[in-house]
Amino acid sequence: SDREVLIELKVYLESHNPTNGGMYTAWKTKEQDVCQWPGITCTPQRSRVIGIHLSESLIAGGLFGNFSALTQLTYLDLSRNTIEGSIPYDLSRCQKLKHLNLSHNIIEGELNLTGLSNLEVLDLSVNRIAGTIHSSFPLFCNSLVVANLSTNKLTGRIDNIFSGCRYLKYVDFSTNRFSGEIGARLGKLVEFSVSENVLSGNISASVFRGNCTLRVLDLSENGFGGEFPGQVSD
Repeated sequence: SDREVLIELKVYLESHNPTNGGMYTAWKTKEQDVCQWPGITCTPQRSRVIGIHLSESLIAGGLFGNFSALTQLTYLDLSRNTIEGSIPYDLSRCQKLKHLNLSHNIIEGELNLTGLSNLEVLDLSVNRIAGTIHSSFPLFCNSLVVANLSTNKLTGRIDNIFSGCRYLKYVDFSTNRFSGEIGARLGKLVEFSVSENVLSGNISASVFRGNCTLRVLDLSENGFGGEFPGQVSD
C-alpha cells in the first residue's frame, strides 16, 4: 500500500540522516491516514498518494529507490537537499509523474528519465549531471512545458532535440558545456536560455520562423559568430 511505501521512505531517510531531519521526521507511523502527514498530498478521496514535497528537508545520501511503488504519484519535489549519486532507474518507472524537481542537490551521472512520458515540469538545475542528452531528452519531452537543466556538466549537441516536444515553452540549459550550433527552431518557445556554454556557429533567421512567441532569449557567453538576424525583434 501507499502507506507502507511511505513508511519505507521514512525509515530510509532517517537511516541516512540520523542527526538532522526534515518534515518526514514528523510522520507518525501509528496514524493510519497518511494524507495528514506533512509534505504528502492525496487524491480528493484520500485513497491514494499523488504528491511528495520534501524540499529543504536536510536529506542526504542517495535517492530513494522505490518511488515507483506509489503508482499514482504525479508530483515529486526533493529540491534543496544534499542528495547524491545517480538517478536510479526506478524513477523512470513513475509513469504518471508530471512534476519532478530535484534541483539544488549534488546528483551526478547521466540523464535517463526515458519512461516519464507524462512529465510536464522538470527541474534538475544546480547538480552535477553529466553526459549528453541528444538521444535521451526527446524520449521524455512529449508533454514537457518547462525544462530546467541549468548549472550542470552536460555536454554534446542540442540542435534539433526540441522537434518532438510539442508543448515545450520554457527552456533553461544555461551554465553547462553544450557545443555545436543551435539549429532547432525556437519560435514556439516563450523563454530560452543557453548562456555560459560553448555553442558556436551563426544564428540563422530560420530559428525564429513561424508565429514566434519568444519573449526571453539569452545566448550570452558562447562562441557565436556572424550577424544576428533582425527578425527576432519583430
